[in-house]
Amino acid sequence: EESEDSSSLEGCGVGSDVADWAAEVVAHARTLLRSAPQEAVALLSAVLLKLPALWPELSQDLLLAFAGWSETVSAEEDSDEAESSVTSRRLLLSGLVAALPPARSLVRESPGVVAAAVALLCLLGESLAEDSRYIAAFRSLRRAEALAKRARHNRGEDQAAAALEGLRAAALQRWHFVMINDVERGVQYERAIRSTVSSLLAGHHGNSTCSSTAAGGVVALDIGTGTGLLALMCARMPGVRAVHACEMNDVLASIAKEVVASQGGRAADGRPLCEVVTIHTSVSTELRLPQKV
Repeated sequence: EESEDSSSLEGCGVGSDVADWAAEVVAHARTLLRSAPQEAVALLSAVLLKLPALWPELSQDLLLAFAGWSETVSAEEDSDEAESSVTSRRLLLSGLVAALPPARSLVRESPGVVAAAVALLCLLGESLAEDSRYIAAFRSLRRAEALAKRARHNRGEDQAAAALEGLRAAALQRWHFVMINDVERGVQYERAIRSTVSSLLAGHHGNSTCSSTAAGGVVALDIGTGTGLLALMCARMPGVRAVHACEMNDVLASIAKEVVASQGGRAADGRPLCEVVTIHTSVSTELRLPQKV
């Protein structure tokens, strides 16, 4: 089988050295599909990134390897090891999707090849969603849906549609809208923020805040800002110099940026609110700020 693969590659204009390498790597990867799927994915990916023309031949093997890898990740007990494995899987998926043939070429392939491409795009979308990168996930899933429609692959279209529905539910969960429409909750938060800002300006919070007035006012951090409601409350209060608001959900962060930009009000010192509030699309533990808060 290895010599046949090598011969077919040479017939496609690939040099004999590359053809022999690819045939050997593919043959070895196929022996690892069950025992070491992560290694099989890495090997098959290396071949496909070098030789995209082999996508029709290797697509099914690649999906089998990814399925086995997913099972391995689920069974891993070490959280750090599992997280590293998930990241590696997402990065490989991203690379492979970037190397996919254009839709106009894929639709001319067999139904199995189209199904594999749709499945790969869905896998990437789901992986990005697990990392809270919902906008990128949405793009990948919409691409899967468009490819399936163009190829008239009903099962693939249903798969992409189901993944998109799950993404919408995950990115904008209903409890968030209930929370931001809870008027009493908002009033209580505003009182608490106002009280804290006043105490900071008066120097009642220990050594960490003694210089707040001298430095020009309070610099606040809102972790998990959502749509930016509390950050805007804080920005309107006298003595607040800047509000940094971080949100790991990129859909909510994008909405928060639009909300802040659309505000016509001004801070107590006369500056536009959009100059006081900065939205960061980031996990709080990875946030790097130019000033102490």
